[in-house]
Amino acid sequence: MNSPRPRDESSRWYPALPILAVPEHAGELIETCEFLLDGARQKSDPYFHTACLIWRDPWMAVGHDTYAGDLLGQFGLINVFGEDDGRYAETSLETLAEREPEVVLLPNEPFEFEEQHKDEVQSAILKSVPGCRVVLLEGSFLTWWGARTLPALSYLSEIRRGLCDRNP
Repeated sequence: MNSPRPRDESSRWYPALPILAVPEHAGELIETCEFLLDGARQKSDPYFHTACLIWRDPWMAVGHDTYAGDLLGQFGLINVFGEDDGRYAETSLETLAEREPEVVLLPNEPFEFEEQHKDEVQSAILKSVPGCRVVLLEGSFLTWWGARTLPALSYLSEIRRGLCDRNP
């Protein structure tokens, strides 16, 4: 499996973890992943309507049936493009604002979003969606499953905790 789709499907790679990790620690790694995901599901209230942009020119967002979208959903980050056709939605900043996300995620891959992109998105969306938070984040945690799954779960827990701490 090269690019897992939703978590239920990607869980099929769990038996491959001995190949990705030191074999004697694979069971522990699987248990830790499940523990972190269970904790995320139990703490997913409040939910945040979220857009995760992955490209600029044209603007594109994570759509439905993707590992990244499902992983974010496990942390209560509900994809505002999750009902669109296609795995990746072409969009515009105007359309993004119409979706009224509470959070916009800008990962540093596959497109390397930086501070100037954050400013661009904020200035375009805050007019329509006051209080929307735009967050730069490590993109490999959303796209590189397997060996990066465990650190991704911890990282996304921290992202979520930060959003909850600033929840009005």
